[in-house]
Amino acid sequence: MRHKDRDRVAEKRAERVGWRPQGASQHSRSIEERLREMNDRALALEGRLRPRADDNANWHKKWDFRP
Repeated sequence: MRHKDRDRVAEKRAERVGWRPQGASQHSRSIEERLREMNDRALALEGRLRPRADDNANWHKKWDFRP
């Protein structure tokens, strides 16, 4: 059995058992933390852009041609 095949068999066995390498849970927490930060930034950006979007929508309601 080739080394690559042995690694794949070991990975499948680990998936069945539900085993994770020690670094995996830390990596998962790191990703979750980054996603939370990105979400916070997105909410802040949305808060800054919302008034401009509302002004833009109001302008279009007033000035767009509607037959």
